[in-house]
Amino acid sequence: MELPDDLLHRPALHMEGPSNTRNRIHSLQHIHFIVSAEGYDPVVTHIFPPDCQYLDQDAVFGVKESLIADFRTRQEDGVGEDEGLKAPYWQVDWDFVLTKRAET
Repeated sequence: MELPDDLLHRPALHMEGPSNTRNRIHSLQHIHFIVSAEGYDPVVTHIFPPDCQYLDQDAVFGVKESLIADFRTRQEDGVGEDEGLKAPYWQVDWDFVLTKRAET
């Protein structure tokens, strides 16, 4: 998977902001992913933190229990240094499953 070099320095969660819906004024916290590999269908998805106060106000029905991730705060110095991270930072472990592309 190719990721931008500066990904680790970008804000990961959009905490709140305007929404394009009439019934709420805040956006759900989430991170988008596009995952692809040669010979497989790409996956476009997103994950949500469990403590987002707007999960029950999802106007576009994108929140599913299977997309709520366990975000953990890492306090240990040295754990993320190989990736250029300094404590504290957030960590989430997530498995992406790709389907082999059908041969045509």
